[in-house]
Amino acid sequence: MKTSSESELTVSRRWVAGVLALLTLVIYWPTAGHDFVDYDDSDYVYGNQMVLRGLTWEGIVWAFTTTRVANWHPLTWLSHMLDCSLFGSAPAGPHIVNVLLHVANAVLVLLLLHRMTGGLWRSAAVAALFAWHPVHVESVAWISERKDLLSTLFGLASLIAYHRYATGEGRRWYELSLGAFALSLLAKPMLVTLPCVMLLLDYWPLGRLFPQWNAGASGRSPTAPGGARVDRPAVIGLLVEKIPFLVATVALSIVTLIAQRGAMMSVVKLSLTERIINAGVAYAAYLGKTFWPVNLACPYVDRSWPPATVGLAVGVLVTISVLVWVGRRKKYLTVGWCWFLGTLVPVIGLIQVGTQTMADRYTYFPLLGIFLMLAWGGDELFRWRWPAQRRLLPGLAVGVAVACAVLTSRQVSYWKDSRSLFERALAVTANNWVARNALGAEAIRRGDLLAAYSHLSEAERLCPEDQDVRYNLALTAVKMNRLAEAETRLAAIIARAPNHARALNGMGYLRTLQGRFDEAQGYCRRALQLDPEIEEARINLELIQTGAAKAFPELTALKARLETEPGNVELRLRAAALLVTVLRPQEATSYYQKVLEQNPAEPRALTGLGALAASGGNDDEALKLLERAVAADGKHGEARVQLGAVLERLGRVEEALRQYETAVQVRPELAEAWAGLGLLHATTGRMGDAVGELDRAAGLRPDDAEYRMRAGLAAANFQRVEPATRHLRAALQLRPDWHLPLNALAWLLATHPDAAARNGAEAVKLARRACELTKFENPLLLDVLGAALAEAGDFAEAQAMAKRAVELAQRLNSPQASSEFSARLELYRQTRPYRQPRVPSPMP
Repeated sequence: MKTSSESELTVSRRWVAGVLALLTLVIYWPTAGHDFVDYDDSDYVYGNQMVLRGLTWEGIVWAFTTTRVANWHPLTWLSHMLDCSLFGSAPAGPHIVNVLLHVANAVLVLLLLHRMTGGLWRSAAVAALFAWHPVHVESVAWISERKDLLSTLFGLASLIAYHRYATGEGRRWYELSLGAFALSLLAKPMLVTLPCVMLLLDYWPLGRLFPQWNAGASGRSPTAPGGARVDRPAVIGLLVEKIPFLVATVALSIVTLIAQRGAMMSVVKLSLTERIINAGVAYAAYLGKTFWPVNLACPYVDRSWPPATVGLAVGVLVTISVLVWVGRRKKYLTVGWCWFLGTLVPVIGLIQVGTQTMADRYTYFPLLGIFLMLAWGGDELFRWRWPAQRRLLPGLAVGVAVACAVLTSRQVSYWKDSRSLFERALAVTANNWVARNALGAEAIRRGDLLAAYSHLSEAERLCPEDQDVRYNLALTAVKMNRLAEAETRLAAIIARAPNHARALNGMGYLRTLQGRFDEAQGYCRRALQLDPEIEEARINLELIQTGAAKAFPELTALKARLETEPGNVELRLRAAALLVTVLRPQEATSYYQKVLEQNPAEPRALTGLGALAASGGNDDEALKLLERAVAADGKHGEARVQLGAVLERLGRVEEALRQYETAVQVRPELAEAWAGLGLLHATTGRMGDAVGELDRAAGLRPDDAEYRMRAGLAAANFQRVEPATRHLRAALQLRPDWHLPLNALAWLLATHPDAAARNGAEAVKLARRACELTKFENPLLLDVLGAALAEAGDFAEAQAMAKRAVELAQRLNSPQASSEFSARLELYRQTRPYRQPRVPSPMP
């Protein structure tokens, strides 16, 4: 039963934890409105297709098998996938989760130290410094550093469980401690030194190294007779106790070294002497930033340290170490200093991964040692040396906390977006080529190519051997239409780094611009083999296969002419239309806007912008632009077609119908007008009209697979075999690997009510190919394959496909589809194929 004093202490701790959590939330809450930053966030979230799918079985397997970003940290991948499942792909959700994890870590620090030492206010001081120190902003405000937060969360949980085991609360706490430690390593291998931290805690405050006496909670060690002697059997027992933890450490270290092979700097690039110097300077710099947290940046890359700086760093470290040794009776000093030095070893630079010399995020867990020294040392200093001034201590502590909170709030603001972050880095660091490269990449996305080229040229001057900088320069040259320069740069990168996936993709894009499509496909396929996440390579291949890439050579020529004829409206409109064709909407928008600056009523520019706004989901803006285009030129059929599509999406069907009907009257040669009218009639149940209209659209655009597929699908819905098969086969000739016409034709050949129209063997071949293209993950396609197999007489496999289709439909929460597939499954069990009900012919 708890005593009244113990109950009061528990209540006090709850109040302290609540205030700590609330103030931490307030300080970091602005990150909820921050964007992703172009520094690993693409790899971890917004550019990672596997993560963006959310938490799936495929994703779970991938998380445990991938070494992407030169790390093996499956728990971190799973947490990002869970974010996407819960919050989608926006940055707000992950930012909030990071803040909540940091709050949890701060509370765990308070709980751990208070449980071990009994000192509530000293523990609170450590937790407050941990929660509010500006050097920790990088770990919280950066979405990619979720791994830091998770690793520390489970590391602290492991220490709390270890304390309960060490104080005799049962073996299960040892097992929980080991399990939490394993989870910490699965999030990030930073805390491989945690078994050593446990030994430090055995020394103080647990006192397990000296069973004959205990240091007590205060850290003031009673003098043992004849001096303190270590109990060797006890030490051996404590070491044996850590063996499972050490085994986990060794195993994870090996996996990490394998994963980071490509990211490690060779000794040729950075000698052992340079690494040791880097380590010494970094230790001292971390201490400096702890006591004077200004000019914080991400990243630090400058290695130009004068001898005086190196000497000062060594002097600081030696001096503190000597003072700790002299004051070794104050065990918290030894524990705190060794905690700081030891837990930084994996990231101090002796094994150099990446280009940074140091990083604020590396101090997230190690600085607990320094904070512990400050809290316990400060309290003891006032208690025993300046007792008369002890009443000043709470005010001093509050002042330090407020100063930290203010500086942290300011540091949080620099993480608003990439531009703010890296402009700050340039302002407070020297020779920061990484920040230059990041700003160059950000300027490319903004379309400010001159700024991009300036930043990237300076980055190349500072670090000429970095292939990513050189790639970004090549990309900028492509966008500036300096194709010869771009080719030279890309060729040089590929010669030095043949497996540089983005450079291979860049060369593929360049070859596409030059009209050398076979070479382009080879480069893009090679890029995708090396990195399946390069979406640009996939898009480029699709453009080549659909024929849209044929627009690239003309587009390149137009851009060259526009450099000498910037006021030529016809050239600019044609270039904008081609940019839409090759899926470059942002560039196309800028071209159309340039035309409107010269002629605000130009209907083609208004139509182009309206169509782009509609494709981006902004129907209100699209409606305004397209109505302006129709008002400017009532016979502009393209504007009416686009306006009809927007009105149809807004539910204004009669108005949409009038626009389509007017479009086919004023521009009867316009395929888009007939297609729009046909699709609207199809959705409103007038299939007889739709079949003829879509057939006419396909006749006007016989080489367009999309039009052929629509016409074939409309005819197939009316079971008109000849036009359906003609159009669908034509679509497949144009796009052999398009699953939609494959599926539609297979369904027609498998289920048509007339035996003369059916062909089970061909239907199976077509349907199986459609399923292969979609990795057998589309229930609708699996259902068609089941129908085709049943028509071919293979009822056993037909049942297997139907079962799979039912399972997927249920997983996708589609009860109607599940019911239909189940009904067909029952037919196959009775060895009966499925037949479509006969539909009436359309009215003439």
